[in-house]
Amino acid sequence: MKALRTVGLGLLLVATSALAVPAEDYARQWNLSLPVKDAGAYRVVLDESVYWQAQSPELADLDVLNGRGEPVPAVLRGPPREELARPTLLPVPWFALPQRAAAGDQDLSLISQRNVDGSVRAITAQVGQGPDRQTQGGWLVDASNVQGAVRALQLEWAPLSQPLQQRYRVEGSEDLRSWTTLAEDAPLLDLRQGGEHLRQSRIALSSGARYLRLVPVQAQASLPVTGVQVELAPAIIARQWQWQTLQGRAVTDDKGQVAFEYDARGRFPFQRVDLQMPDNSVQRWRLQSRERATDRWHDATPSWVAFELTLEGSVERSGPQALTGVKRDRQWRLLPTNGASTTPPPLRLGYVPEDVVFLAQGAGPFVLVAGSARAQRAPAPVGDLLSQVRQSRGADWEPPRAQLGQTHTLAGSDALIPASAPVDWKTWVLWGVLIGGAALVAVFAVSLLRKPALR
Repeated sequence: MKALRTVGLGLLLVATSALAVPAEDYARQWNLSLPVKDAGAYRVVLDESVYWQAQSPELADLDVLNGRGEPVPAVLRGPPREELARPTLLPVPWFALPQRAAAGDQDLSLISQRNVDGSVRAITAQVGQGPDRQTQGGWLVDASNVQGAVRALQLEWAPLSQPLQQRYRVEGSEDLRSWTTLAEDAPLLDLRQGGEHLRQSRIALSSGARYLRLVPVQAQASLPVTGVQVELAPAIIARQWQWQTLQGRAVTDDKGQVAFEYDARGRFPFQRVDLQMPDNSVQRWRLQSRERATDRWHDATPSWVAFELTLEGSVERSGPQALTGVKRDRQWRLLPTNGASTTPPPLRLGYVPEDVVFLAQGAGPFVLVAGSARAQRAPAPVGDLLSQVRQSRGADWEPPRAQLGQTHTLAGSDALIPASAPVDWKTWVLWGVLIGGAALVAVFAVSLLRKPALR
């Protein structure tokens, strides 16, 4: 009996350890290569093979495990939005203007000497009739060689012994004759008190111009400017779109309407659609999607016109269309809305890869696992953690990127079979007790009937 208890305990421990290894519930794993060992948090960008393996529409069957097979805190981040690059600052030539030339109500005529490229080499100011006011001279900024939209000026000046609080108007011109106000009453500050320093040296502009003129709003002390930079509007960082091309089949409904259906087996976060139309063709389309055959179709885009046209050897074609949101549906349907079409065009669905941010909890090596009908990633407030870290490290901070490495099968297709429903032992025990009790009552009743009646 003691040996039996020992064997039973051993089997129980083995079963418990098997349940503690969630890797057995996943179809495949990918080794993760960490760029540094002590970062604490990492991010890994998902590739096509991960999307092909995942089964859950929300990618809940995707997780990160440590070297002991234990899940670590992880979060799936959606496709990144289009971002703006950091603004570019470029030094530009600047020229001090005579004091009377800075008066806003005087007729200023600037005679400039220019280089071959159009940049200003020297200027001479002539002031027409107007109130005879002596003010601090302003500056003329030459932005004629700047490529791009100027959206602000950044001034530099020598250290000051007194607090600075001045106001300027910025005017723009394309020919040094006609001027337009680009900034009205812009403040410049340089204040110190109790070890604190407040400096405002940037002037935002409503638009750019080849030449910019800074005019003092009122009489004020001279500002020892040492340099001027123009700030260019940041460019949009284009997202790296990737595409899946699906081949369709023609389907005719009871009313004789032709549609083209496509199957997308992966769980890609589709956000765009593009059609490869035949040469010199045009068609209005409507795209729909659904998860399974028993679901209703839902519009994935408004109707749009797709075309391809060859003009004198140059091909003109319609561009990609945005979906109504991120779609991971399995089934897609393309409906021609203006006339019959019998050949299904290749359907291109575009997406931007997502990433998973995880914490390096426990010892490595760390692996990414995906594909399961039984296991799900546990929720973890990793997103809140990133927000708090960015407060100290800057809004642009990102965890270092881990790389997907070698992949191999874990449980394979067995992991895609849903787990059988657990046995409700409590219900079975209660029924057993009831049946046993009923049987006991029946036996007792029969025994009473068999006894001879007392006389």
